[in-house]
Amino acid sequence: DSGAPLTICVAGENPFQGEIEQSLSGRTVAGHPIEVRKFNPQEDPHGCHMIFVRASERKVTPRILASTKGSSILTVGEVNGFAEHGGIINLTKDDNKLRFEVNVNAAAQTKLKISSKLLALAKIVND
Repeated sequence: DSGAPLTICVAGENPFQGEIEQSLSGRTVAGHPIEVRKFNPQEDPHGCHMIFVRASERKVTPRILASTKGSSILTVGEVNGFAEHGGIINLTKDDNKLRFEVNVNAAAQTKLKISSKLLALAKIVND
C-alpha cells in the first residue's frame, strides 16, 4: 500500500504537538507520509506502526503491550520497566542524559530489525 501513512500513535499527552509535529508534517519514510494521532488503550492497536506510551499511562501499559505482542508494531515507552515488561524501546533519563533500553527478545518477536549501531548505544534488557 504505497503512500499509506506511517502512523505514530501516542498513548497519553502528545509530546509531538507544536513544533515537532510541524516538522514531521509533510515528511515521509520510504514514500509514506508520517501521521501522528492519539491512541486509546481500549482500541485495536493494529492501525498503528508505532505506539509511544507516555509515563502518565503506567496503569494501562500492560494492556497495551499485551495487545501488541506478536505484531510488527514498534512499542516505545518512557515508563519505568517498560522494556522489561515486553516493550521494545524504553527512553530513560540518567544524570540528565536521555538514554534508551532495547528489549531484544520483544524485538525478535516482531518483523522489525533493530540496527546494530542502535543496539551498540542501548542498554540491552530481556523480558
